Amino acid sequence: MIYPEGLMHRKINIWLALLVIIIIAALAAWAISVKAARNVSFGGRINLVNPCVLDPESGTCPNCPACTLRLGSACASYTEIQFTPVRGSAYSFICTPKTYRFIRGRTPTPGSWILGNGPQTFPFQSW
Repeated sequence: MIYPEGLMHRKINIWLALLVIIIIAALAAWAISVKAARNVSFGGRINLVNPCVLDPESGTCPNCPACTLRLGSACASYTEIQFTPVRGSAYSFICTPKTYRFIRGRTPTPGSWILGNGPQTFPFQSW
């Protein structure tokens, strides 16, 4: 096919520009989603602190229903902390690994307060 001089270059430049815009939009959407997941906050008064125990027959942790629902049989290595959320809290429970180190250095107890941010199954910070 014969194109007038410069027309083919314009078509290539337009497609290249569209490709660059799509890539930038995809990267921006990814960055926003990562930032949003990192900045999820939670907190409230603790009702229950329950180290999960795996039932070998069912492959679930009957004493930790919320963590079992999220983690399946991997729940055995987690502790479920249920709390009455304060206004603005994203969650009413979190599942922390049994080896998780809380900022205050001790495991929370029922009746105390918890404050933190991050994903529900592995918070970044918890007070």
